[in-house]
Amino acid sequence: MTVRVPILGMMRIDLVMVLLLFLIHIMSTNDCRYKNNDIYKRLISLVVVIIIATPFAEWPGSAIKFGLENYIKSVMFFFFSVWYLKGTNKLQLYVLVFVICQSIRVIEPLYLHITEGYWGSMASMANWEYMNRLSGAPSDIINPNGLAFVVLTIIPFLLTFYGKNIVWRLLVIIVGPACLYALYLTGSRSGMLGLMVIVIIFIAESKNKIFYMFCAAMTVFIAVSSMEGDFKDRYLSIFTSNTKNSATAEGRIDGVYKDFMVGMRRPIFGHGLGTSREANSNYGRVNQLSHNIYTETFQEIGFIGVIMLILYMKTIVIKSRYISTNGASLYERKMGKILFVLSAMNIFFGLASYGLSSYEWYLIGGLIVAVTQINDQVGEDDLQDRII
Repeated sequence: MTVRVPILGMMRIDLVMVLLLFLIHIMSTNDCRYKNNDIYKRLISLVVVIIIATPFAEWPGSAIKFGLENYIKSVMFFFFSVWYLKGTNKLQLYVLVFVICQSIRVIEPLYLHITEGYWGSMASMANWEYMNRLSGAPSDIINPNGLAFVVLTIIPFLLTFYGKNIVWRLLVIIVGPACLYALYLTGSRSGMLGLMVIVIIFIAESKNKIFYMFCAAMTVFIAVSSMEGDFKDRYLSIFTSNTKNSATAEGRIDGVYKDFMVGMRRPIFGHGLGTSREANSNYGRVNQLSHNIYTETFQEIGFIGVIMLILYMKTIVIKSRYISTNGASLYERKMGKILFVLSAMNIFFGLASYGLSSYEWYLIGGLIVAVTQINDQVGEDDLQDRII
């Protein structure tokens, strides 16, 4: 929105909204039971590590000026979810709005591609050749891998809520095919592997495993047969080195090692929150963020920060899995399943993407805590009814 309406950027509308929502929470009656949740405790541990590490980082000024602002905006997704999603109706509306907003981010660049030939990005191959890749719309900030990730955040909701009501059915019919086609056009190998993770989990938890395995196999066969040119070469480079895109796949693996070695320069306190690009530019291979959330975290806040992040991720997976089987209602159990799938996919996708200061892990954690609070409230209401 700040690109479409520049005055919003001049107003720093994102920080204004963060401050406004925070003030509303401070002035309202607060329920602090979420502080007993293990996810909250793990997140606070991670934040404490960041606070302690910043003064001892190589570039504390950059961490405070740039890294801290982005991290605050991301971590507030956790707190806003916990503070404001107090009932099932609010949770359902929030999820629907989130999916619609994410869908717009996919449909807009796809529409521009179909009508105007828009791509937005390209990738290098062997022999100085290049291929076009679909990225976010001109007013968006995401690259092809980022667009692929947006697609992956939508699909679990569509697969789970397809029969809920007419709105979700329309989303499945309209957005579902658009997501799959857009994912293909991104040329994102990590995105395609992330889709495989989602499909495998859904098949493993379905009652008709053989049928869905057959459908998935046929879909893969048809999709691979329909691929052509550079896109087929790029996706085949996941499994074989006899492709023009295999060099970049090998380079990504080699890059993880080099990023790790950059982190080893300051393994205790790191270079500073949000300084992965700066560290790689000065001491690494290229002027870009580490394409791995674990090496990114190691570069920025050290190995203790990596441990805290992994513990936070582990707690999210455990809690979401528990909700998926012990939710107070069908909707909460479905939300638990979606959040479990998203967290599992995100752990895998993080091997090829940054994310310490991105919103996704904090949104997932906040939604799990919000669902847990709703479940606890339902349990208390049931107990109260029995007493009455």
